[in-house]
Amino acid sequence: MALGAGSLFAFLGLALLVRFELVRALDRLAARLANRLDGPSVELVGELLTETGRIELTLPLALVTAALLWWRARRLVAAAVLLVFATVLVEVLSKELLFVPRSEVAEAVRTHPRRLPIAIVRIFADPDDAPYPSGHMARAVFLCGLLGWAVASRSRLRPFRVFVCVGIVLFLAAMGITRITEGEHPFSDVVGGTLLAMALLPVAWWLLERDRHTSHTSRVGRCRPFGSRRATPDP
Repeated sequence: MALGAGSLFAFLGLALLVRFELVRALDRLAARLANRLDGPSVELVGELLTETGRIELTLPLALVTAALLWWRARRLVAAAVLLVFATVLVEVLSKELLFVPRSEVAEAVRTHPRRLPIAIVRIFADPDDAPYPSGHMARAVFLCGLLGWAVASRSRLRPFRVFVCVGIVLFLAAMGITRITEGEHPFSDVVGGTLLAMALLPVAWWLLERDRHTSHTSRVGRCRPFGSRRATPDP
């Protein structure tokens, strides 16, 4: 859980740096470096990752997966998968509230109580103007974290585990780089999405570990011979 707490504080700290535009120089440097890799193949990969990582596709798939797991009595695993919705909730709140203009906040404070709901709606920023964090990156890191844990904890073939881990690292690197080359997000947004996912992954891993422990205990109970008891000495 220390990883989750540290990632959450880092996410909030980076949000403040982004809000006050203190990382623009780093974002420009990362953009120049990423654009050196740009080309037809990178552009194609970027477009593919953009489309497959959209919220309209990933969230329904996560919901269907969680429903199937729940139906198979794997409720803890289903809950871990559904935590991807938490990344979306934090992403939306961050994008809407982080860049609220001060003038609109002051206007909402001075407004008449009857018009307060309208004033509150107006203070929300346009998500297009407030991209922090990258939702694509947050969902990719979170779901890849679940996949990595499942492979590492269940597969006994070390080459297969290494193959999957390398594939996950390459996939996430491609996702992050193409967010920049496609002009979707600056480098700070990509890091913010990664930190958001890392803040939630320890909770998901804990749920998966609890499910594995529960399943193992259940299997051991079913395998015990019927009527077997510990021998007790005769009086």
